[in-house]
Amino acid sequence: MKPLIIVALMLSCATAVAQVYKCPDYYPSKAIPAVHLSNATMYLGELHGNGVMHGDIEQIKGGTDIHYNFPEEAPRWLVCQYGGKRVNGTAISGAQVIGGRNWWMRLDRFIDVCDLEIREKKANNRGASGWTAIATCKGKALPPPVMLE
Repeated sequence: MKPLIIVALMLSCATAVAQVYKCPDYYPSKAIPAVHLSNATMYLGELHGNGVMHGDIEQIKGGTDIHYNFPEEAPRWLVCQYGGKRVNGTAISGAQVIGGRNWWMRLDRFIDVCDLEIREKKANNRGASGWTAIATCKGKALPPPVMLE
């Protein structure tokens, strides 16, 4: 019975874990005027580096789904872009627009894949609409410790 419990614990520890990351609707700084979220993407490598990733893109009604695979052991980032424009659902990056801003969120180092959903929010009663970006990421948990008898 004892070996069965140890095997069950090992299997439960080795299962995939999911984490959800959400970009704030506005650039999260009180030092600048409110700037709406316009896009999001994934980066691999150093903070503020040039390791933009190109995932598998699927245009859907109301937004875009992008699937990313992280190929190596390097820092992983969700980069939320603010101040850009979207034309027919295609983003013109906030970083490429004068006054555009990027907000970097570091992802867990054990993440292997992420599905990024960028969706248009419905216009409110003042006519303002915006975008949301949510990344659902999965990876393997740390392996369980080796049990010695």
